[in-house]
Amino acid sequence: MSKGCEADQPFDTDVFSSTYKDDDIKLVTEKTVKKLANGWKTVKGTRVMKHNTGKYHYRIKIDSHNRNNNPYLMIGVSSCKKVLGYSNGVVFSGNDTGSWTGKYKKGSSTQYGNNVAIVPGDVVHLIIDTDKKSISVSLNEKDLGVLDNDLINNCVLSVDLYSTNDQVTIL
Repeated sequence: MSKGCEADQPFDTDVFSSTYKDDDIKLVTEKTVKKLANGWKTVKGTRVMKHNTGKYHYRIKIDSHNRNNNPYLMIGVSSCKKVLGYSNGVVFSGNDTGSWTGKYKKGSSTQYGNNVAIVPGDVVHLIIDTDKKSISVSLNEKDLGVLDNDLINNCVLSVDLYSTNDQVTIL
């Protein structure tokens, strides 16, 4: 298996890293991860997306999500370093309907996504365009627009989960 983030060439399949993850995240399969205890924890993907290498698509299915404990899930990209968390990238944060969804980048948040709630069965689709240095999001095939247009180089998929038993799968 490729070294993932440390590899000179992108990994040829889209899977979660067994190395670039917090201990409270379990790899159920290469494409499915599950949260074992409460608290923010991160898992990264293995494919490195370098500037000017085209478009990448990720469809992340929400298998289970304990919205009563913490309504947030964070799905996006972060730098290709063994620094876990979202402060070094940009992520879409789904929340409760009637509240707000957000864009988190460099430790700060702004409103994005028109108050959508993420629930089990939903599919978050990330479109990463490394030529335009942009990331766009759709939820269940509804376009939410451009999340960011200043994408970092050498980024990877990044998922942050909070609640015990939250689980997502790369489709």
